[in-house]
Amino acid sequence: TRMAIDEVIAKFKYPVQSFRSCFGILNYAKRYSKEALESCCRDALLNNRCNYTYISNNIASYYTQPSKETEAVNDVKEPTGKYKDDDSSYSLDSLLKAQEVKLHE
Repeated sequence: TRMAIDEVIAKFKYPVQSFRSCFGILNYAKRYSKEALESCCRDALLNNRCNYTYISNNIASYYTQPSKETEAVNDVKEPTGKYKDDDSSYSLDSLLKAQEVKLHE
């Protein structure tokens, strides 16, 4: 990916003109995956087609969706405990009563 970005920057007369293209290319890592972007950029370099349009048009073909099993493993489970089972002890009335008890002690 770094070499592909360097090629995109080199194609412009002023490097500042390439920033939007480079930013767009790098954002594909978030939208698809880092692996898909790396593979697409590698092929762009091999085909001498390092530009935003080529990568934009081809990156989807390098992306494979994670399986349902992988997504299930990555899901964060909500913690269980007293605060989840018994919300009444955290109600405003309960907290005010606890504060009054501490003030009178």
